[in-house]
Amino acid sequence: MSVTFSKIPSNWRAPAVLTEVDDSKAGRGAAAKPYKVLIAGQKLAAGTLAQKTIKQSIRSADEVRGYAGEGSIAHGMAVAYYQQGQRIDDVDLILLDDNGAGVAAAITLTVAVTTAVAGTVVLIVAGRRIEVGVAAGAVANTIATDIRAAVNATEGLPVTASGATNAVILTCDHKGVVGNELFVQVNYYPADKLPGGVTISGAGAFTGGTSNPTIDAAFWLSVGETQYDVIVMPWADATNLSAMKDELNSRFDPPRQIGGRCITGKRDTYANLASLGNGQNCRHQAIIGGKSLVPPWERAARAAAKISWSLGNNPAQPLWTLELEKELSELPADRFDLVTRNLLYFDGISCVTVDVDGTVRLDRVISTRQLTDAGAPDAYWLDLNKGAIIDCIRWDWSRIVKTKFPRHLLAPDDTPFGPGMPIVTPKILRAEALAAAAVWAEKGWIVNLEQFERDMVMEIDGSDPTRANMILPPDIADGFAVAAVQIQPRG
Repeated sequence: MSVTFSKIPSNWRAPAVLTEVDDSKAGRGAAAKPYKVLIAGQKLAAGTLAQKTIKQSIRSADEVRGYAGEGSIAHGMAVAYYQQGQRIDDVDLILLDDNGAGVAAAITLTVAVTTAVAGTVVLIVAGRRIEVGVAAGAVANTIATDIRAAVNATEGLPVTASGATNAVILTCDHKGVVGNELFVQVNYYPADKLPGGVTISGAGAFTGGTSNPTIDAAFWLSVGETQYDVIVMPWADATNLSAMKDELNSRFDPPRQIGGRCITGKRDTYANLASLGNGQNCRHQAIIGGKSLVPPWERAARAAAKISWSLGNNPAQPLWTLELEKELSELPADRFDLVTRNLLYFDGISCVTVDVDGTVRLDRVISTRQLTDAGAPDAYWLDLNKGAIIDCIRWDWSRIVKTKFPRHLLAPDDTPFGPGMPIVTPKILRAEALAAAAVWAEKGWIVNLEQFERDMVMEIDGSDPTRANMILPPDIADGFAVAAVQIQPRG
């Protein structure tokens, strides 16, 4: 019998008991893949972190407040992310400055008064509830002045209030198209009523924002080769979506093999969302659409926290019904009904649902992938779980090979070699793959083990004797999304 040692020399003569530890066969089952998240956001000038610089291991929204500035887009994203109770995943941060050529979005509210009755003005500004007391007999300019003061006193709000007589001008603190997705709503709950004699006009979406910052080569150079399983970003314009798609595709493919998924949000009408989704085609990107009163980058951050937690816990478990905590829901008239959501799922747009009590939940979170490279319809990558499962399988198989056969020789099957020799054959690799597949099936990642064994290929390359060519053919598990029921009454 021949035993090969890794650390005990063969030419040792001094009396000793030399014992090395070989842990290559100690691991059982699939190892837990570490999950890592990247928050990519926009910073204000007051932020202390230079743009396109990675800040590792963020632990709270308060940290981001200092790095990106109070009320910045990135700060709002961090607040939303950590409101989900997410404290397990390792979170990094990268920021972009405003585009210097951009313009900030704005909106003007006009206050008018006949004879004011005492009461309360309720505004929803960027998802925050703002209440302003009105005294009996108050004049319009006093009410407008009080509204401006209340807005500017609200912590974390991404807007600044100014104005002339009887007016409240709200301006996004950031330049960019992204500011056009901010929204102002007068009243929210049925009990909210403007004081008698008071009217406020002009509420709705911000307008006029132009030119988002752009993800570029310097951005990706800072990100480097760290694998981020979930990336959340605020920019849903074509330029940034395209840049993210190209990078995600590159990261998924060999030799990089550091796959991940990007979550972003978009506030818009059904027609515009359908048009946006149909202009995208990425297996690893999800756009959460709706007519939310909350900034879409905050909704995306909440979703990213829940998606990261769920995929990290079990990449096969569907994402629908996950609650977005601390999320203000759309007004009832603005919620997409079942038929509209179903249409958007054919346009590459993900959606939410709202419970009767206003709780917001993820509905179906889908990728924007709709066509194969040849232009044929492609529904295989519809749910983000597919890519997440494949990432876990690839990571686990790589771990197995590197751990169990780190410095082995590669030999044909039935080569006569002694026990303990560091030699691996296609037959040995096949047995390891079958054992791994059984674990993957037990975890619910794959189904149909017989098919896996039948279709698997392990062989030594015909031109390179140091290379083993392998085909691992897992049948990836699918979530239970649709129950099609036919009721056939009898009697």
